[in-house]
Amino acid sequence: MADQNTGNNNQTQAPDQGERIFSQLEKANEKAASLHKELDQLKNANAVNQVRAKISKETGVPAELLTGDEL
Repeated sequence: MADQNTGNNNQTQAPDQGERIFSQLEKANEKAASLHKELDQLKNANAVNQVRAKISKETGVPAELLTGDEL
């Protein structure tokens, strides 16, 4: 009977472990999505700053005075 109880405990624990792993995976996916969004924002800001620097150099207008965030 001890073996059956141990077996039942393992069967009971398996779904809990699966749920825990699934929860951890969901959290990791959410974190990855958040970091991907942040990376896209940083890339866009960098591209905008590069365009502003180029326009500033070509026109003599200080980059700080150039506005807009669309390319």
